[in-house]
Amino acid sequence: MKDMKELTDKLAAIGAPISEEDQVVTVLGSLPPSYATLVTALEARVDDVSLKFVQQALIHEEQKRSNSASFNCTASVGFLDITDVIVQENKQEALQLYTESKLLKNRRAQNMTRHLELWSALFRESSG
Repeated sequence: MKDMKELTDKLAAIGAPISEEDQVVTVLGSLPPSYATLVTALEARVDDVSLKFVQQALIHEEQKRSNSASFNCTASVGFLDITDVIVQENKQEALQLYTESKLLKNRRAQNMTRHLELWSALFRESSG
């Protein structure tokens, strides 16, 4: 926009001014396809669209896109954070279950050892 303003000012200075309507048409025609909805909305206006109005609409559109990109990035990061928390919780839960199962196996082994010792003692007493 700044370059266009400088160019139109230079042309006006040498006696070849470009009308505001032509400037608006040039700006709208130079926008990428992603701005098609905005261009259509501006072209559909009943009253003449001033260059200043187009500039303000473009600034507003850029702000919306910037906020949307920021939100999407934040949402993605938030999703990854939540996913990381879930994975960590699952790891902790799995580790806890593993530890509990090992403790249970150790208790069972201890109980079996005690039982064997008791049976051995009983067998020795009855045999001896």
